Amino acid sequence: MPSQANFIAFELPGRADDAYQSLLSQGVIVRRLHSYDMADWLRVSIGSTEENSRFMAALAAYLEMRNDR
Repeated sequence: MPSQANFIAFELPGRADDAYQSLLSQGVIVRRLHSYDMADWLRVSIGSTEENSRFMAALAAYLEMRNDR
């Protein structure tokens, strides 16, 4: 989805709520986009290099765990 903002929206079909909870439990706060009719999407603000790396590591951990199921 094209953007000119300080955030990225990304789609996780059928997984957005689960990913949201997983990221939150890892201390990474993202936003759900249900109110925009985008139930399968999450939004993350762009942060510092360290914050972005932490988000990417948390998302990778979630996706790896999810693939093991």
